[in-house]
Amino acid sequence: MRAIRTKRRRGALRMAYLATLAVAVVVWPASAPGGHDVAGTQVWGYEAAFGGARILEYDIGADTFVSSCVPDATANGRGIAYDPFDGNLWYTRLSAFAGDGMIHKVTPPPACVPLPSIPFGDGPGGTVQDDIGALDIDPDDGHIWAAGYAGASGFSTNPQILYKVDRVSGAILKSCTVSGPPNANDTIAVVKLTGLSGSGKYILTDAADPGGAPLLVLDEATCTGGAAATVVATLPMPIGSLTGIDLEGGPLIASNLSTLESLDGYPFVASIASMSTAPSFGVEDITLQTAPIVLEVDIDIKPGSFPNSIKLSNSGVVPVAILSTATFDATTVDPSTVCFGDAEDASQRDCTEAHGTGHIEDVNGDLLPDLVLHFETSETGIDPGDTEACLTGQTFGGQNVAGCDSVRTL
Repeated sequence: MRAIRTKRRRGALRMAYLATLAVAVVVWPASAPGGHDVAGTQVWGYEAAFGGARILEYDIGADTFVSSCVPDATANGRGIAYDPFDGNLWYTRLSAFAGDGMIHKVTPPPACVPLPSIPFGDGPGGTVQDDIGALDIDPDDGHIWAAGYAGASGFSTNPQILYKVDRVSGAILKSCTVSGPPNANDTIAVVKLTGLSGSGKYILTDAADPGGAPLLVLDEATCTGGAAATVVATLPMPIGSLTGIDLEGGPLIASNLSTLESLDGYPFVASIASMSTAPSFGVEDITLQTAPIVLEVDIDIKPGSFPNSIKLSNSGVVPVAILSTATFDATTVDPSTVCFGDAEDASQRDCTEAHGTGHIEDVNGDLLPDLVLHFETSETGIDPGDTEACLTGQTFGGQNVAGCDSVRTL
């Protein structure tokens, strides 16, 4: 019985952890005179400083500074973005005002433990500019958006370049240009909005550092091929200069060097809450904590059979295949993270692969390698009458995955 309790507890703890992250989605009130949101809502900012620049954490519900750390003692801070795959922070830095051609990563304050970095495009000294002024995460696929800091021809020049960057390799997935005040760019947010022309997905930037420029709303679908993106709206800002922005389901959160402002819903005409960025008075880019991104994957319970009959009194195992597709490699899933079983109650799932690992096999004849795992029938939590069972897990790179398939219980 101890082994059974341990397996189910592991499943419960893992799902409780994901649930804790999920409730971090920012849900905003209509107004917030006493704070931006409920206590515990986190925002991180990276400060501008010629050496010793800090990443600072704030609780914008309680309007309090929480902690800070220095990721690089010589850096001048610029871009920062919360990674919903692993809960860590992407960041970019300058030396004075020159970039290093990298997108770095650390754990959040108070530790700032260095994690593997990725090159920005072709890396330091390549044809892609080395300096990045701001970062954000694509709400659909988790790749990184970056605002080139200097203009295409250097500081105080137009156009400026916006990039979408592969979160694993650093390769440039697409790019476009935007023209603003001839300066540098330290703001970017990629969001979904309704009521505007275009695709429904937009890039927000003021294309300035800082300078009181209006916020430009660009149609993300037109950001391709290095061409000029389509501007669908130009929005005057109520707080003057912006040095960083993020939007995750409600009012725009903006930094203005010395304050964090909550700007009411689109078109962001008023500040409904404000707090100091002390102990820093030079916060550049900011990022909000968000829910983890979960990739839906195809699974096949009892490959080769249909219906997928499971005899609940069976003391054996249930084989489950995670299927590869043209855009997903199932062999990248870490078997030690996978839980399988009851569709309604995730805490009842079995989180221990019966053999301690999986094996690779093309189970559906599409010439792609699939990952086959086995779970003890009695530990899956599947109940009589259930018509579906589900699986969750993570890739070795930290991507959350989930999938379900039909079952028939016997």
